[in-house]
Amino acid sequence: MEEIIKTILLEHGKSSFLIDLVKHENGKLYVAIQQIIRDDFENFQTQTIKINPAILVKIIETLTIYKNELPKDIIEERKLPETSEEKKEEEIIRRYFKGVEIEDLAIQFDRSANVIKQILSNNRIPIVSNKMPKNYKHWYWKRKRKF
Repeated sequence: MEEIIKTILLEHGKSSFLIDLVKHENGKLYVAIQQIIRDDFENFQTQTIKINPAILVKIIETLTIYKNELPKDIIEERKLPETSEEKKEEEIIRRYFKGVEIEDLAIQFDRSANVIKQILSNNRIPIVSNKMPKNYKHWYWKRKRKF
């Protein structure tokens, strides 16, 4: 059984990339990159590539060389906004701590509930129910009368 150690989510346009650090059954680590492409009709296409860590450095070097050969205006145009993604994640966490439900966060940030849960778990935040008990108002009024 494979175990996902860490996941990073990158989103750009209609594509999402899940970059996982995975521990194989034999104890060795590798990197798995999964691309999810959404079309206008909310259909999904998924592609996955698994990378052996022994070749990872050479792949990064090759990608850096290609990046330097691309025109700068294309790179800047297609550059993933890291700071805005980090701000969105911070805002998701802040709202979650204020008591906003995961389903509501998914609607507010146009992401799936699983992605919201992944962001929370990546930041080591336990996922609990934020719903108020059904008899909350009754309890409140009872307590208020005693004072």
